[in-house]
Amino acid sequence: MDGRAPYVLQTMKTPDLDDPFYASNRHGAALDRTKGPLLLRTGWYDRSTAQTLAAYARVRDHGIKVYLTVGSWTHTEACGMDQMSEVYDFLDEFVAGAKESSDRLPVRVFATGVDEWRSLPSWPPAATQNRVFYLHGDNKTLDAEAPGADSPSTRFVYDPYKPTPTMGGPLLTRGLELERR
Repeated sequence: MDGRAPYVLQTMKTPDLDDPFYASNRHGAALDRTKGPLLLRTGWYDRSTAQTLAAYARVRDHGIKVYLTVGSWTHTEACGMDQMSEVYDFLDEFVAGAKESSDRLPVRVFATGVDEWRSLPSWPPAATQNRVFYLHGDNKTLDAEAPGADSPSTRFVYDPYKPTPTMGGPLLTRGLELERR
């Protein structure tokens, strides 16, 4: 990888967020000092989505007014200039006091399967039911019905140098690919 992004493979090899590898990226102390309203933005394809959702829960659980927006973006798209109107509205309301308090629900998420925005009182949304899906022996089918005892076995192998084709995944920006050393 020629020194361009050595942290990528180390991140993939280190799934435990309590690992010392992530010590310099822990921002919990700053979140614990937060007193005023907070706006958190991320995207479903952002490599920081899990951390943003954890920060949201931490601040919310401390009783701080927190707003969360999750779009169909990568990291850089979530911060792009075409997405800034929400940030400006937030600053107008909570910093400048130049805007009347909005009635918006605290959470806005983009539902990619139906291509629409949804407003929610909190994240995660209340589940109406748990759903379990089973991978069937053809390695292509997910179904709510468990495969029969005579079904062929299934397996899944992940090779970071030959990733499953995807339209996204956790990214900083679109168009970056993992290259073989």
